[in-house]
Amino acid sequence: MPRNGQTIEEHFTTRGSRDRLFLKILKDLRKQIDRIRPSQPPPPPPEEPPGGKKKQRIRIHELSKELGVECKRIIEHAHSEGILLNSALNTVSLEVAEQIRRIYERKRPSIKLNLNGLLERASYAPILCASPDGAWLATLHANRVLHLWRIHDLCQHITIVPQRSEGYFTSCAIRQMPTGWELLMGMNNGFEEWRIASNGTAMLTGLKTYGNLMEVQFSDDGSLILIVLLEGALEIIRADNHKLVKRFFCDEQRLTTGSFCDNARYVIAGGESGKTFIWDTTTGELIKAKNDHHGMPITVLSGIPSRSLYMSAGEDGTLAVCRCRDAFTLKRIPHKEGITCVALKRSTDLVFVGLKNKSLLAQEMVWQKTTWERDLPSEPIAMTSIGRDYLAVATDCGEIEIRDIDTGQTLAILVGFGACDWVVLSADDHIVGTGYEEFLGEEGRLCQEIPEEFGLPDSSSLLTTTTGSRAMDLISSHVIENRA
Repeated sequence: MPRNGQTIEEHFTTRGSRDRLFLKILKDLRKQIDRIRPSQPPPPPPEEPPGGKKKQRIRIHELSKELGVECKRIIEHAHSEGILLNSALNTVSLEVAEQIRRIYERKRPSIKLNLNGLLERASYAPILCASPDGAWLATLHANRVLHLWRIHDLCQHITIVPQRSEGYFTSCAIRQMPTGWELLMGMNNGFEEWRIASNGTAMLTGLKTYGNLMEVQFSDDGSLILIVLLEGALEIIRADNHKLVKRFFCDEQRLTTGSFCDNARYVIAGGESGKTFIWDTTTGELIKAKNDHHGMPITVLSGIPSRSLYMSAGEDGTLAVCRCRDAFTLKRIPHKEGITCVALKRSTDLVFVGLKNKSLLAQEMVWQKTTWERDLPSEPIAMTSIGRDYLAVATDCGEIEIRDIDTGQTLAILVGFGACDWVVLSADDHIVGTGYEEFLGEEGRLCQEIPEEFGLPDSSSLLTTTTGSRAMDLISSHVIENRA
């Protein structure tokens, strides 16, 4: 189901129509279950101990609900303690159940956290941006709050609420300043300028109004700002006084993304038609409008720093590397799934690709060789590299994973919710944050607090430190496994 040549993606696009379809599927499944159930043989009688007297037993499933732990985890922990369980019987004796309870009494940490309840309120985080020095990660949330995370001490967290009362976030950009950083918070009705001091304080310094703004970006040296507008227009303005430098137009009526290239020598823009437009910023000449994505929407355009090259990725699953001067395509890397986000590791040819099939992979652009591949809990929607060591990936279930850039190993998971509340999960299930006390309850997972200072490990320590493969149950039916 659905039948008659229909697909969920094409014919059930609204939430109401999907809900009605899934309810119908659920009713049909229940009918099948009711039809099959009478034909099932009765369950085997419980085994009897020597002497013929039946032993009282308890189901492993009931024990897992009591302890708040998956059945599989109970069996694993019991075996690690030398308690042998026959999982085929699905029951244990009362004596064995008491032994298992004592295991979890020893393991019981100090805080109980209901992460399922937390994630029901988690904010959608579609925009990520890192400072050029790799010191800060900016995450823009749907609750109209920007969160700044200090990478080497995630306990130092800044929350910024925009001054504009309307509009939604479209982009974010950060440049280095002598005494800190300047941050542009792009929204569909313009952008706000914020000055972030080295001590973590934030101050609003300016507002600029634009209609249908889709992208705001600093040049590599921070002196220029690129503005991409939905109606097919681009502007380059000076970062210090907002004076207009150049304005460009194209016949694309729905531009969605753009970027500087080769130290602002070129600008590129793309949109829903699948075309990429390239301009020479010195002469104002439109070099070419080219189509690398078979008429399907472009999801990512990114200029390669200090080189006359750019990358484009689209829903057709193609990642193209092209020259700016003549728009010649140097590389075409095909994927079987549509590409949702792309990031580049500076000073290398390593590119990171997020796919619609919930996978994340690192590829060498020259040899087209996959260095590593990881499964994600849900579809990736944004990605950025943080300096030379880390990669941040946002998924559509509200999580932001920070991974080691060379191995893909998960180092921490950020979950923001509410206006100022947030949680950090380390790779070994510890937490830090504010506001999670609201979700404490008997049915929550058990977690331990992270110490007052929690930073990501240096890349050199990852060669000798492992985090194991403990699963973190962050949301119902989604499991993230951290592999060393």
